Amino acid sequence: MPKKSSSAPVKPLVDIALDGYRWTDLQNPTFAALDQLKRRHPSFQETDLRDCLPPFQRPKLIERDDYLFAVLLFPVYDRDTGIIKSTEIDFFVGRDFAVTSHAPELKIVADAASRAGRDAGFRSERLAGSPGRLLDMLLHDLVAYCFPMLTHLSADIDAIEAGLFKDADDGVIREILRVKTNIANFRKIMQGHSAVLRKLLERAPRFFEPGSLAGNYRDLADHLNEIWDALENYKDAIDALHESHISLVTYRTSRTSERLAALALVILPTTLMATIFSMRAENVPFLGHGKDFWLMLGVVLTVMFSTAALLKSKKWL
Repeated sequence: MPKKSSSAPVKPLVDIALDGYRWTDLQNPTFAALDQLKRRHPSFQETDLRDCLPPFQRPKLIERDDYLFAVLLFPVYDRDTGIIKSTEIDFFVGRDFAVTSHAPELKIVADAASRAGRDAGFRSERLAGSPGRLLDMLLHDLVAYCFPMLTHLSADIDAIEAGLFKDADDGVIREILRVKTNIANFRKIMQGHSAVLRKLLERAPRFFEPGSLAGNYRDLADHLNEIWDALENYKDAIDALHESHISLVTYRTSRTSERLAALALVILPTTLMATIFSMRAENVPFLGHGKDFWLMLGVVLTVMFSTAALLKSKKWL
């Protein structure tokens, strides 16, 4: 077996006998569980079993002599960080068996396996016949699982847009960058699905009857296209908001610089006047006069207010 380290606790394989095949679900794969899986299916190649362990692989489909091996990624939302991350599900599918291996975050798959183990009606209505029915159900459920995250992304973008012109502090840019990261991760996760699904339908008849998977291919493809189109729109929207935020911050910085420059221009004449009157030269106006302080103060204030009035008339203040 592969020599990767894993600290995850060993969980037993869940075996479900279905009409026409057997489904084995492995949640949070470990070395021990994969060794057990290898003993049950000696034809499984070591490289495929190694791909079930972290780090996550790219989406792909490989045709072996006795089975198809597929890797797909799906998004999961981390509520603690607010970031969308990827998680992997692996499929080993043959004539009379289907094996799924996935992380605990994909509760949809684990819940389906749990229900199939206890609900005979669910097994006969949704899963009986061939592994193609299991793939059809799981893929539809996993793709449908993406839509609430799309709705959440849309709400995040709307919230940023609503508050963009009210507040331009660091919190806004952090929220923009968080949403941009989520959209980029989501796009990276979903970009390989259509190609893998197309290859799966092309090569499935050699191993099992595609059944409803082939019949519902168009629905799956439409859902994937809808997700991709939404992500494209969200990417354009958040990029536009990012640019607007940068423009707004630049404008506010420019206005602040203008006010500071205008303030310096108001103070400059007073500084100049003070420097002139402080010179030790003979015949300096007002010096020695009984009211020389008040006269000099009046000159300084007159220059200040005249400069301020001029700047105000030019709308520089």
